[in-house]
Amino acid sequence: MKQEPQHLRYSSKKISSFAKPVLYFLCLLLAYSLGYLSSSTRNNSNPPDHINTVVAHVNTVINRATTELGGDHSDFGAVCGEAVPQQHIRRKILERVFKGTSPWENFPPSHVESLLRKKWIKGWGSNGAVFENLIRKVRPKTIIEVDHLRMKDMKMVNGDVLLMYQFMQNVMQANATETVVYTPFSSGSALEKLCEWGVFGELIEVDAGHDFHSAWSDINRAFKLLKPGLEGGVIFGHDYFTAADNRGVRRAVNLFARAHNLTVQVDGQHWVFYISNPL
Repeated sequence: MKQEPQHLRYSSKKISSFAKPVLYFLCLLLAYSLGYLSSSTRNNSNPPDHINTVVAHVNTVINRATTELGGDHSDFGAVCGEAVPQQHIRRKILERVFKGTSPWENFPPSHVESLLRKKWIKGWGSNGAVFENLIRKVRPKTIIEVDHLRMKDMKMVNGDVLLMYQFMQNVMQANATETVVYTPFSSGSALEKLCEWGVFGELIEVDAGHDFHSAWSDINRAFKLLKPGLEGGVIFGHDYFTAADNRGVRRAVNLFARAHNLTVQVDGQHWVFYISNPL
């Protein structure tokens, strides 16, 4: 039986030269609000040949010497479950999180319908070239994103966080309800469950907590879900230069690079680990 391709408008440009990936947003309360999923379209007839094309000024190379870490600091659970075929991932998450029913059925609920904007896009650097460059490089079938929200955006209606519903509204406006599914858990819980369920991706973004311990935990848990394809795989994240927690994100990224014999590539504010071979 021929499988229907899954479509998704991704980044600020329309990518039609390869199959569109399924995008899985993992976050505490649904972030980025599809900033690079439904933004304005631009044309580019010369896609980059490799990731380094867009590295502007800084290429940080970490010493490849491995670092001995205590077991408790690098132990993030058992081996993940058997990999779910890409075409069954959406159904797997719906069954586990939403009892098999799409959260967009009968959406929006009556108590928030009048409060939602038709489309409300908010995101940090969501139109950046890094997203399309990595998609063109890796050609992923599944993308996993771990993200966060600004607290000031968390308005409440009858005990519900309104931004979750606005996120869902944005997905509907982008006609992406069949290719986007979310898990409304903390980043650690969501990543552990995806591991348990056997959900893997070729492209993973980590952009949640900015303190060292949160970033360290998220990067380690997300790395377990990376499954490079024929074009390799990438795990990357934002805020490599943020000053929060004494540059906590950078310290976590650099430590992870040393521990796993990886090289950090820098693209604007993003750090990138490119994995060319299957893990």
